[in-house]
Amino acid sequence: MNDPIMVLAYVVLFLPYTVQYVTSSFTQISDSLMAAGQVFGGSPAYILRRITLPLIRQGIATGWMMTFIIAFRELVTASLIAPPNTLVVSTFIVREFEQGSVSVGMAMAVLCVLFSTTALLILNTVIDHRKVH
Repeated sequence: MNDPIMVLAYVVLFLPYTVQYVTSSFTQISDSLMAAGQVFGGSPAYILRRITLPLIRQGIATGWMMTFIIAFRELVTASLIAPPNTLVVSTFIVREFEQGSVSVGMAMAVLCVLFSTTALLILNTVIDHRKVH
């Protein structure tokens, strides 16, 4: 019952970050590309699929990754909205510190950093690989 509220809170808080990255990518596309697609008979769906999305794909991926990294470690929203029996990574770490299990909290914090770094490196590798081809 409370999980949709947490999802809504995270979407409301972090969607602007993703939108900013996508908007930045989208504004770099020249209108002449869209016009060329229309001149050659492309439907709006075809232009979106074959011209627009490939050009903003990197902005979408970057926006998703940055939003993921920020939201993954976010503590305030989870602390205010989450019920006591619902744990996210940040509330788990805080709870372990409060209960005196500093080593468990630090281990989870290190795992979070490793997970975030690994995800970022994988995304960068995929984006760089697509640039080459």
